[in-house]
Amino acid sequence: MAMVVIASCQLAGINGIFYYAKQLFLDITGGDKLLSQKLMLGLAFCQLVSATISGRFIDLFGRKYLLVRGQRILIVLLMLIFVVDNLEGYLYSMGSAHLLIIVLLYLHIIAFNFSLGPVCIIYAAELVPNFTPIIITLRSFTFLVALSTNYLIH
Repeated sequence: MAMVVIASCQLAGINGIFYYAKQLFLDITGGDKLLSQKLMLGLAFCQLVSATISGRFIDLFGRKYLLVRGQRILIVLLMLIFVVDNLEGYLYSMGSAHLLIIVLLYLHIIAFNFSLGPVCIIYAAELVPNFTPIIITLRSFTFLVALSTNYLIH
């Protein structure tokens, strides 16, 4: 079960956003490298601030609530990014569609850091049983397998 939680964290689209952000921002800005770099810096700052603040919300709302609600929000945001990107020529002017995609990407980063980002690791650690102090090596091994899933899917 811990491997499924970690896999859902990786399949939330966060790695794709960070991996292709430079190319995406270059395409959106029409090749303007300075503006693209500023957008990348803003994305990194958004990641840093939301990851720093999100720790307080885990105990406030609960892990399961944030995990389930976060997955729903991330699915909706990814669907909106897809729809806006595919329908930008029909529904919006090019500038407003690009701005909306940037805003949705930033919202995705914030939503990920307030839900799946920190909760997946904490929840995976809690799902691994700990029966007695003698079986700590079994717990360590199963937790290692769960966290390895994070890097295998990456």
